[in-house]
Amino acid sequence: MAGEVDAGALAQAWVHSFEEDTADEHVYRPEAFDFPPARRPREIIELRPGGEAVLGVPGPDDRRDRSATTWALHDGRRLTVGARDFEVLSAGQEKLVVRPGSLPT
Repeated sequence: MAGEVDAGALAQAWVHSFEEDTADEHVYRPEAFDFPPARRPREIIELRPGGEAVLGVPGPDDRRDRSATTWALHDGRRLTVGARDFEVLSAGQEKLVVRPGSLPT
């Protein structure tokens, strides 16, 4: 990835667009994106200005369980949301591409 990611561009609700994933990249789209119908619920990561975040993950009855947490951008490309780390590969208003997993600090 060239350059650093603008933390301000990340501050919105991102929904996992698993249809666009590759083996080592996960794609997230804004909440207003026109997603195709899916049989499984989608994870949502809402990144708010000031470092607050809300994670919405599929619960046992397919509705999202939402939990409050925090987020931060480190070294211009490492996104931490709660206990999860992502390497931001690209970020724009319409698409966020990340590589999940822990990164060296």
